[in-house]
Amino acid sequence: MTNHDELIDALLTDSDLDSNTASASASNSGSQPSINFNLETPFLPPPTLRQQQQEDVDPSLISPLKAKNENQNDINSSFLSNLSDDSLIDYINRFSQDEKKKADQNSSKKRLLNDTKSVTSSIGNTSTTNTNVNDYSREDYFHDKKLRQDQQDEHLRNQYRNLYLNGTDHINEGLPPQIFKDCIIYINGYTIPGRLQLHESIVLHGGKFIHHLSAKKKITHIIASNLTLKKKLEFEKYKVVKPDWIVKSIESKKLLPWQDFALLTHLDEQQKRLDFLPTEKQTIASSLSPSPGPLRSASPSAFSTTRQIIDCNHPDFIKNYFENSRLHHLSTWKSNLKSKFLNNFLNPSSLTRFKIPTKKDNVLIFHVDFDCFFATVAYMYKDPKIICDIDKDPIVVCHGNKNSDIASCNYIARKYGIRNGMWVSQAAKLCPPGVNLISLPYNFEQFQKKSEIFYHVLENFITQPLSNNNNNNNNNNNNNNNTGQMFDLILPISIDEAICVIILPPPSSSSLTEDDTMLTLTDQIGRNIRSQIFDATNGCTVSIGCANSLVLARLSLKMAKPNGYHAVLNNNNMVDFDEFLSSFKLDDLPGVGHSLVAKLLNKFKPSNFPSNESFNLNHLKQYSNLSSLQKLLGNKSGLKIYLQLQGKDDDESSKLLYDPQSTLERKSFSIDINWGIRFSTIKEVDTFIDRCCAYLINELTTKIKKSTSQITLKVLRRAPNAPIEPAKYLGCGECDAFNKSSKLGIPTDEFGVITTEIKSLYRIIGCPPTELRGLSIQFNKLVDPTKQIDTLGKNQARLNFEKKNLNYLPADIKDDVTKELQRRKIIINPPSRTSLSPSPRHISPPKRKFEMLSTFEEKFIDNLPTQIGMELRKDLKIQKKIEHTKMKDVQEQRMKREDAIKNYKSHFFDDDSIFIPIKFQNRARFKDISKLVMMWLKNTIKTNGPHEKDLKLFEKYLQKLCDSNRIHLVLNLANMISTQLNMLPKQFHEETGFQEWEKILLTLIVPMLNKNKHTFQTVRKYDMDFDL
Repeated sequence: MTNHDELIDALLTDSDLDSNTASASASNSGSQPSINFNLETPFLPPPTLRQQQQEDVDPSLISPLKAKNENQNDINSSFLSNLSDDSLIDYINRFSQDEKKKADQNSSKKRLLNDTKSVTSSIGNTSTTNTNVNDYSREDYFHDKKLRQDQQDEHLRNQYRNLYLNGTDHINEGLPPQIFKDCIIYINGYTIPGRLQLHESIVLHGGKFIHHLSAKKKITHIIASNLTLKKKLEFEKYKVVKPDWIVKSIESKKLLPWQDFALLTHLDEQQKRLDFLPTEKQTIASSLSPSPGPLRSASPSAFSTTRQIIDCNHPDFIKNYFENSRLHHLSTWKSNLKSKFLNNFLNPSSLTRFKIPTKKDNVLIFHVDFDCFFATVAYMYKDPKIICDIDKDPIVVCHGNKNSDIASCNYIARKYGIRNGMWVSQAAKLCPPGVNLISLPYNFEQFQKKSEIFYHVLENFITQPLSNNNNNNNNNNNNNNNTGQMFDLILPISIDEAICVIILPPPSSSSLTEDDTMLTLTDQIGRNIRSQIFDATNGCTVSIGCANSLVLARLSLKMAKPNGYHAVLNNNNMVDFDEFLSSFKLDDLPGVGHSLVAKLLNKFKPSNFPSNESFNLNHLKQYSNLSSLQKLLGNKSGLKIYLQLQGKDDDESSKLLYDPQSTLERKSFSIDINWGIRFSTIKEVDTFIDRCCAYLINELTTKIKKSTSQITLKVLRRAPNAPIEPAKYLGCGECDAFNKSSKLGIPTDEFGVITTEIKSLYRIIGCPPTELRGLSIQFNKLVDPTKQIDTLGKNQARLNFEKKNLNYLPADIKDDVTKELQRRKIIINPPSRTSLSPSPRHISPPKRKFEMLSTFEEKFIDNLPTQIGMELRKDLKIQKKIEHTKMKDVQEQRMKREDAIKNYKSHFFDDDSIFIPIKFQNRARFKDISKLVMMWLKNTIKTNGPHEKDLKLFEKYLQKLCDSNRIHLVLNLANMISTQLNMLPKQFHEETGFQEWEKILLTLIVPMLNKNKHTFQTVRKYDMDFDL
């Protein structure tokens, strides 16, 4: 058979019915494990289906392949069967061009036309082949092949449908679940399961299988078990998944996220992203159409359907992020309230309205707080289609469903264990069967309006002296806007929470300090506040706690919730006060979290304490004292908790009352973004830092009107074991936090100075851009620019200008220079008296730096009691200091000198000294030895190689060179031998002598070089690997 016939037969083989099997075996480069089929698993057609499929195929389509398998096995085993489609077509094109030059053109066309007709007859009616052979191009071939393969896939679906339609449900017309609908899948290389099995599974489950990767843009997924480096770069921007994605999706009967099965996990983050990404899919439900699950959300009109999530590289990302950030709105409103308090109530013109108490004054504190503020306002302005009752149904406020954080929930939801900060999907699981969790969107506009009304009502309580209250009780009931109760101070805590302070008159000048009168007064004030806020806000309720200290007012507020009022005015009555403390758990105290609770329980809870009784604040008060608390928690924390148990405030907490200006004054300003952060290059990070700094500086100069002297950069880096894409969409996931600060020296608001410093801090932290998940920039130590100028004028040192330098100037310009120096406040001093022979300066030797405690030691000591930790820290420092004594350094220096002397003697005075020449065949000069070796090489390379005894002598010579640290001579000999071998003609390469010398070079000389590369040459900083 001619070469041309062999090519045509290979073309026919590629076009046959079972081309899938041939391509799978070629791409897999080995046998693939078979998969057993059964009727219970819809992964692949059962054997009966496969047999019936083969029987139903037209015999005219199968016969060419059978003829090849039976009669021409030698052709299938040729190299053509191992060529890919591209290589085969290229080979055919080149071969056809050669044939045109050798053979007659007419006969070649006739023969090729006959063969082409046989190809089209095997294909059938899938395509119309042009009768002109020259017009049948590569594109035509693959077009016909694609049509034929699509016909095979449709035939497979029909076989499956006809076989199982009668015995199964009529879902999807007898086909398995179409989970791969709209998926266009290509398989690359060897896979388990094999290419044929995956092909059939994809087709039967609604997917489209692509045999030839002609246009990557049409592919949605690429299946591969392993990729070469070139393929990894080629498929970098595509969804490359493992075969398990197909298997697991079919087993779960739904399309699983491809990211969980991604093969190129380290490259996924570098994929190019769209500027605008759609929001999370929102589940729409209403009372008219109840949802099948336990979660109902607002209608599309309630959510902003036009809202889009902007990629972090987009210029408007920061603006869009803050527009939809609940925490940003809360912090902005809180800072505005504090600024309003400082600007309007603490300036000299407003001191007549607000009065700051002193530590000698007796105060009455009202702690006012909304009841589930966000949930109540969102419920009041919800979509009318949502039918629910805030007193009966569990309601949460969030951005969306599933992985969204709950910002607020009503008290019905809290009864089921739902808490703020919980994910919606977790909260929905806590609802009992038949109870639907209703999620409502944010309404930032109404939140702000209700907050303004809240503070406006409180400010209206500043009217007239408190002593007139009892005489005007009747008038107060008729006119709630002028109650007569005077608040001396209103402290903003947040948009829905405030502290109102009344300074009580001295006991001798008023009867208000009597218990009955005080209870009547506080009850009237509390009732009026609650009723006025309820009416002004159209239905929002508040709770109030009243006491003589901040901590008791806070505890009273907790007892009053929801929609109530409670007062603790006399904590001298120990019985009533102890009963009051018994109502609270340990973590109800401000500043007491899980870690402190665990320490307190472990220390003070008796072993015989009843298991059915909770350990409350009253128990802690009984079993603890000041010394035991300070020993356990430290002096500061111990004193704070001790005073709280007595119903008193510590000095730090009481600053809010006695020095509100320093407490409420803004000391820092920051931006913190930990959602949507996905970068690929350092340039993108620098651009994002520029935008963050521009936003901060604009707010700093226009609204806060201050400058910063210290900046802090905080970076969230993906934890090593954390997934690349966390469960929360574009969230930060599990991260490691790193921060770095820098002092600017002089306060500034210059964009260039701040951004340069922030970028430098980021490079010091060294977080790769692809690992970045969150970024925070904080401006600390804010300074008023006007005060900054005054401070610099008083404290900044001025330059001294020696008068003799001024005297050297010409008279015509001396006056002008003097005036300029005086304008700049540069002092003109006479030259200082200096000694002609100054005494020598004695510089003390640098102090030794001892190793500090390790992080593990510090954490261990921090968990110990304070006194024990201090003693242990001192002992460890003494121990580390002893380990680094001067005697140890002296011994190390002595050992280094001894090693140096030993090394010096070995190289200069031993038998193998570098000054003693090493002979070979009675020749001492290395140049002569090199000529001898080259002559020896030329004479033996054409024979059977060097003699065994000569080779041993040469090996001993090389070893002596290595022992005497003359490895560079060995390297010269190796280079000469290698060069000589490379210069020889090809006909000598098959000679025994050539092969022997090549063996000597690779097995003797090169290993000797690598073995001795770190001897004396390491002193000269040589570090090399010899590979000739």
